[in-house]
Amino acid sequence: MPGVPRSRGCRTCKVRKIKCDQYWPQCGACRRRGVTCPGPSTLLKFVPDGLHADHKPVLGTPIDQYGDGRETRQLQLQLQLPSRTPSPQFPSTTIADGIAARLVLHLNSAPDRGMIIQTKYLKHLPKRLSEFPCLCDVIYLFCSVWADFRRHVPLVEFVTMPAYGRAIKSLRQALESRNAFTVETLAAITILQRTEDLFNPGRRTMLHEKGITILLAAIGPPKPDDGFYTSLVCENYGSLLDIDWLEEHHERSAVGVAISNAMYDYPELKQMKAPLKSALFQLTGICARMPDLIRYRQSLWKPAESTTVLPNLENITQEFRRTDHEAGTITSGFLNKMFELGEATEEKDPTSVTGTSYHISNLHAAQGLIAFFGFRVCILRMRYDWSCAHGLPDAAALLKDLRALCVQVWNFIPYFCRYEAFVAVTSSQRGIILTYELATPEQKERLLDIYIDLDSYRKRLPKDRALVEMEIVSLARLWTGRMPLQ
Repeated sequence: MPGVPRSRGCRTCKVRKIKCDQYWPQCGACRRRGVTCPGPSTLLKFVPDGLHADHKPVLGTPIDQYGDGRETRQLQLQLQLPSRTPSPQFPSTTIADGIAARLVLHLNSAPDRGMIIQTKYLKHLPKRLSEFPCLCDVIYLFCSVWADFRRHVPLVEFVTMPAYGRAIKSLRQALESRNAFTVETLAAITILQRTEDLFNPGRRTMLHEKGITILLAAIGPPKPDDGFYTSLVCENYGSLLDIDWLEEHHERSAVGVAISNAMYDYPELKQMKAPLKSALFQLTGICARMPDLIRYRQSLWKPAESTTVLPNLENITQEFRRTDHEAGTITSGFLNKMFELGEATEEKDPTSVTGTSYHISNLHAAQGLIAFFGFRVCILRMRYDWSCAHGLPDAAALLKDLRALCVQVWNFIPYFCRYEAFVAVTSSQRGIILTYELATPEQKERLLDIYIDLDSYRKRLPKDRALVEMEIVSLARLWTGRMPLQ
């Protein structure tokens, strides 16, 4: 009969030309290979007279059952169970509808992740999936690996996953089409970058971040009323800083305004909205100077740079001092404001490297604050190195300030470790990297234990502790201008 599929076997088994046992949600062949099963390859059948040919679920990929509420169970029943009476009938469910349903269930049932995966832009995606195949394929990959993570399934390298291959192919086609410079394509690359960063145990490059930078430049800054695009820019801000910081300077003033304005869209921030918005806006101005500060620091080991820097020694020293003072004012001012409003407290904590830890009322605010501290550590470290190299009298005082700043960074670590693994690792790792060299031998052992434990779900680090330590030090030296970008 026309329209009746010959086989409902999964796409992976068909590509391998083997028999699929069709044991959903994970067929036997995919389970043995340790890859995510894409489900039945044919989701809809031609049905005469409006009657169902059987009572099998109409969705190829079962919806992950994480919700605990009545609404979640009702949604699962509506989407997975066919009607047992001829009338009334549910409309046909497309692949995009099924993927959108999976995304909605994840968003409704997942715990808070703060700025790591911002649901503000994800909530705009379901209605766009049917029009943008690349977005659909990337969301399918995202939901699949996120579901595996929440089920404590060991992560596998993305290159072994058919869903990853489809997402890459679909994204490449979009970039070669008239939809290349659209917000939806930007969303697809953003989600793919975030998915790889959080869940791919393989080593990563900055390829997606560079693509995001190109797209943002082509699309331009978001308009005040474009919540979807603005939240995408917020999600990408950290990646943009990494690109700008290490490679070349791009003007981000319009982006900074959009991000600081977006803070008012987070109702959970309550009375911290205005201080956080102000701090982020000021931070954007400081970030614009970072490429120059990095270049000044590199001049200490680059003979070609030193010839142009030395004649301006006093001016550069003043620039380091001014930038460090501004960064310190932002950081201490925001933290003190949180203490004043009762949004942050310092408590005794035997699990902490310092014996105390900060308790923050809101994850968004805590992530913003640790970012401020990270920038301050970088700037102060470069200023200290500059003073040491040129024999300036403030070097000893700067080292004391730097070590005190490290203690404050370490006070955040226990707080972030209470959250999901990928929230903890992305919120804490940079702080550990930037402060590790300034720790005592005992503190270094504690920090190394925490750093390795944070990586336990991704398993990207080498097994040798000495090699892990070398990686930490190399990254810190790279971010503070003490070694070249490879």
